[in-house]
Amino acid sequence: MTTVLSDPFNRVIKTSAALAVLLGLTACGGPLAPNELRLDNDGNGRFSGSAGAGWTSQELYTHISASFCDGADIADFQILVLDGGQVVSGQCVLG
Repeated sequence: MTTVLSDPFNRVIKTSAALAVLLGLTACGGPLAPNELRLDNDGNGRFSGSAGAGWTSQELYTHISASFCDGADIADFQILVLDGGQVVSGQCVLG
């Protein structure tokens, strides 16, 4: 037995799928404000994220060390400068 979905039902499904994709992309975030910083905890003291163009490398190091690493030093600290922002990564030096 074959079930044929009605045309209005197909439109609702397609519209819902398109909205879900749009909301997912919006939740991931768009361009960063110059003073914005987004960090992810990658486990075992490692972190990665993105920063707006307004941050200097020293400001990033100091802020991440104080707020993310509980004042610990950062090993393997890397900054990749891109148009309109920066990508940062490193590892908190734990005890």
